[in-house]
Amino acid sequence: MARYVALLRGINVGGKRRVLMKELRGLCEDLGFTAPATYLQSGNLVLSAEQNTATVAHVLQEGIAERFGHADVPVLVFSARSYRAMAKAHPFEGKGADPKALHVVFLAKKPSAAQVREVQAVSSGDDEVSFDKRAAYLHLPRGVAKTKLSQTLFEKKLKMTATGRNWKTTRALLDLLVG
Repeated sequence: MARYVALLRGINVGGKRRVLMKELRGLCEDLGFTAPATYLQSGNLVLSAEQNTATVAHVLQEGIAERFGHADVPVLVFSARSYRAMAKAHPFEGKGADPKALHVVFLAKKPSAAQVREVQAVSSGDDEVSFDKRAAYLHLPRGVAKTKLSQTLFEKKLKMTATGRNWKTTRALLDLLVG
């Protein structure tokens, strides 16, 4: 059985797409996944499954639509090995950057070189962005609220689903993989 990280985009405890994490864990168990664990109230999930990443993502999306009525919840799933590699590859971590200024935008697929250049052309001020396969790494010294490198920009320029996590959440999910 493989361990996975599933990142649900746009899930929260209030508002339009409300899903309580206790209910999400219950859904996972009902879908046949084992050892589901969540972090915070925003769709950060670790689970074990026999299926591959694409199947896990599809089953979760269908289950969320059926159980909670949210047919439009993007789900990005990464194997434990892939997720660990992406977290380890953050080029700004450990180079004197404030961990609060570090973020990762997880991508549905690897962007083309032309798409990467489009995003990099938007970077301004002290903000930095670097790409590696299915992740965009951000160093935002002025904070996420003051950057032009928003999730919307990534989705528009890369023409794919993207979901961002701060460094604290990214690291916490690593801990859940082993716990």
